[in-house]
Amino acid sequence: AIGDEAIILSFADGNNWAPMFVSPEGQCLVADRRGRFAEDSDLVQVALDGSGETQALVEGPADTVMSQISPDGRWLAWTSDRSGRYEVYAARYPGLKARTQISRNGGSEARWSRDGSELLYKGIDNWVVTVSVERVSGTLATGEPQRLFQLNEFDGWTYAVGTEEG
Repeated sequence: AIGDEAIILSFADGNNWAPMFVSPEGQCLVADRRGRFAEDSDLVQVALDGSGETQALVEGPADTVMSQISPDGRWLAWTSDRSGRYEVYAARYPGLKARTQISRNGGSEARWSRDGSELLYKGIDNWVVTVSVERVSGTLATGEPQRLFQLNEFDGWTYAVGTEEG
């Protein structure tokens, strides 16, 4: 059965919202939240129980955008300019403790491989890069970045990772 409609996010609250994904257990929506006149965006969870309760996952003076949850629902990757340029970070979800910087020379648009063993991202030179990731004691160990292919310049999500073999 389909339930009643409910407004989860509204521009009327003074924020600009960019929904990214629903949490694996279906309890919350993860979104980018940018105040109407703010320079920076925060990564926020919004409860889907009708309460509208929000919890900041990553906030602060940095711009934090374009997150994606791993296939097993236990890791989150996102883009932030907290270092002075956009880089890709990842951490255990939902706590996001022990953050690991994935990109080394700038990056954005992190995407998980189908099995979660790699993170792909767009480098500042528009090359899609892949990095192997291994879960070690609640943190991620990364391999050497490998260039895959170059993209045309475009603002916003510019590629997707396939979910089927073949």
